[in-house]
Amino acid sequence: PNSFTYNYIINCCAQEASQDENEKRISFEIAIKAFQELRKMTPSSNNDDNGDSCSTDAYHPDSFTYAFTLKACTNLLTPSPFRTKVATQVFKECCKKGYCNDEVMKRLRWCVDTDSFYALIGTDTRDVRIDDMPSSWSRCCLPNKRRRNNPSY
Repeated sequence: PNSFTYNYIINCCAQEASQDENEKRISFEIAIKAFQELRKMTPSSNNDDNGDSCSTDAYHPDSFTYAFTLKACTNLLTPSPFRTKVATQVFKECCKKGYCNDEVMKRLRWCVDTDSFYALIGTDTRDVRIDDMPSSWSRCCLPNKRRRNNPSY
């Protein structure tokens, strides 16, 4: 399996429609396990502490992975310090690895409270845009040639 496979699993889990808390918990556990397994597959040269290099293989978390994992947090966890903690860890890793994009920012905004969101992005500007963030946060993202506009969060 490659990142596409893991991303598909995470996104399917994130779309759990049941109101049953136990089913949501199980879906969240599966999503996090898939996320962790994909992280383990990342070659050691791309899993370094400084996070400067961008992986060119199909076996690493990418923008979709981080966005879908935040989506799973939003949809499967009730608002709580735990949800904020998980979302914070996912977002920080995403930025460190250079895969933050508009979708990740949108998913983070939906997942955490307003104060936590602004604390994480380092500004309290209401109309913040991904282009306003440090370029290192999105250095590994492919350019989106189909972008019609640049949404603010």
